Amino acid sequence: MPMRVSTPERWFRMRQCDLYQFQLAEGQKELPVELKDWIAENLADRTIELLGPSEHSGWIMGGPCYPTLAMSEEEVLKFSHRWEDDSGKSNDPRWQCYQRRYSDWFEQFDRIEVFKGSPPKGMQFRWLFCDAGLYWLRGHYQDSDASHRDFPGEPCIDDWWWACRKFPEIEAATVSSFMMGYDCLDHEGERNVTFQTYQQRGKDASLGPHLFDLKVLNSAKVRVREALGYFAEPDAHYGFY
Repeated sequence: MPMRVSTPERWFRMRQCDLYQFQLAEGQKELPVELKDWIAENLADRTIELLGPSEHSGWIMGGPCYPTLAMSEEEVLKFSHRWEDDSGKSNDPRWQCYQRRYSDWFEQFDRIEVFKGSPPKGMQFRWLFCDAGLYWLRGHYQDSDASHRDFPGEPCIDDWWWACRKFPEIEAATVSSFMMGYDCLDHEGERNVTFQTYQQRGKDASLGPHLFDLKVLNSAKVRVREALGYFAEPDAHYGFY
């Protein structure tokens, strides 16, 4: 039976809490039975989930997956008392548990600005177009290299999630599909609009279902041009390059 593998980003967007991942020692294929039995007995309301690599690491099929748990502060203390030494190292050499903080993930967006209206002339930008209107995204992640701070970068689902936190009307109005992309100049100095379509699914989103539907894509391109104020040129490309 196929098993669904999620990602750390999807966990943070939907749960908005820390995650605890188990990294197995080389040659160890799954968590030891005694650990799984202890979790089932002492953390009865918790379910072990598999998380794959980051969404930003590219195609994840076949990549490493990590058993992951959510735990409250009280449960963490109980777990640590049973399975770890004072330094946080596992007493069992077959695995090590690592904490990934939701706050650390969220703080990477502090430099991103989201605003309505036309962007300043000459400014490079990413954009989000949904039922609530057209929004501009500018900025960079905290770990961006200084030489790239003026480049908008390719939009990602995290941008949509962060924009929804700042503008709740986006989340409320975007009940189906929306588009994200960026406006840039190509090597010949021509302006290009590049975009992808997404599908909202509750508190999360995924790539839209119309990947090869030319009628839908052509309609989307027209909407993009009109929303950005470009009624003829530039060309609108689906997907990034």
